Amino acid sequence: MISITVICSGRTLYNFVSEKTIISIGRMESNDICLENIGISKLHARIFELDGMYMLEDCHSTNGTYLNDELVHKNTPLEDGDIIGIMRYYLKISINYEDENPKNPENYEKTMSIGEKKRTR
Repeated sequence: MISITVICSGRTLYNFVSEKTIISIGRMESNDICLENIGISKLHARIFELDGMYMLEDCHSTNGTYLNDELVHKNTPLEDGDIIGIMRYYLKISINYEDENPKNPENYEKTMSIGEKKRTR
């Protein structure tokens, strides 16, 4: 599950919580996260799930998408606590991977030893 806190001018506007595999961000009201600013593209960026990880993609926006103050040039993995910057908006990412990531070895049960066994052919 991912939680996104939308902040503008230092003020928290709202918190978006989702289990969706694709989250759209942009100026249009049809986006999951709508950011009102003429400098934000209609579909500016998106967050999507890939192999159990959340990724950030800039959708060829005019003014760019930033992750932790670095311009995003390609699909970039998101981590808990990351900050996405789009114009004057900041989106604080909170990711709960608890039991969600199937590739996390901690999500597998340990093999129980049943005792010594000799192999026979």
